[in-house]
Formats: sequence, C-alpha cells, structure tokens
Amino acid sequence: MHLNNQFWGRMGEAEAKDWLITNGHEIMEQNWRTGRLEVDIISMYNRCCHFTEVKTRYINKPYLSLALPEIQQLLDRQFTLKKQDNLKSAIRNFRKINPQLKRYQIDFLAVVYFSYGKYIYHFKHPISCSTHTSYSQNTSHFYDRFNHVPHF
Repeated sequence: MHLNNQFWGRMGEAEAKDWLITNGHEIMEQNWRTGRLEVDIISMYNRCCHFTEVKTRYINKPYLSLALPEIQQLLDRQFTLKKQDNLKSAIRNFRKINPQLKRYQIDFLAVVYFSYGKYIYHFKHPISCSTHTSYSQNTSHFYDRFNHVPHF
C-alpha cells in the first residue's frame, strides 16, 4: 500500500474511533485480525456489539450535495460481496471467542475530507446480518440508511 494511503487510512480510523467514543461507544478492539481477515473497529453501544468498517477519502468538490454520488460509489466499490463475506467470517470468529456477545450489527463509517473540512458519514446496517442480504442487493435503500453527521 502506498505510504500516503496508509497515512490517510490511519487518520480516518482515528477520526472514526473518536467519533464512536463521542457518540457513546466503548471501543473493544481496533484492527482486530483473525488470519488474513480484519475488522477495523469493534465497539459496544447499548449492549450491542458494533463491527465497523472504516473508509477514508478526500473528495475535491465545492458542495456536499455534489459529493454524495462519490460517497455511494465508495460503498459500491469498497463494500463488495467478497468484502462482506470476509467481514462476516471475521465476525463469526470473533463471536466464537466471545460467545457472550448475543446482539451485533455491522456499520460502515466513511471519513470524507473536503477542502473546507471533514464529514463523517455513518451507515447503519449496510449488511443485514440476519437475512444475509447484501448491501449491493439493497442499493435503493442507500439514502434511507444515510445518516451524515457534520464534524469539523
């Protein structure tokens, strides 16, 4: 991975971690690995375990509304079926080690830097854990799940 990408990835994960803590999450693990699989952030909130995937991007657009299509493309490109399956496998392994964790959900945090600041976009349940419906089969619900929080 290019050094610049590693830097921005670490910056985004630090922003995401701070955002989760500010919003009441207790961080359990960061960059948790099982074999070749990784979960960016594992946290507890409201007696529910959250497995959070973090993506960081710089988007050079003058207005937030112009950036929304690029953020959806970020989800489409980065949250592939293979990535979803890998994330589910990692979660199964984590839950085997922590059988007390009954409730869980998968979240996606996009940390987007603009020339005028940054925004953190929190997508709740991009993958349905119970029905195994993938995100890419539910793209029409993208804006229903879209919960952006301005963060400067």
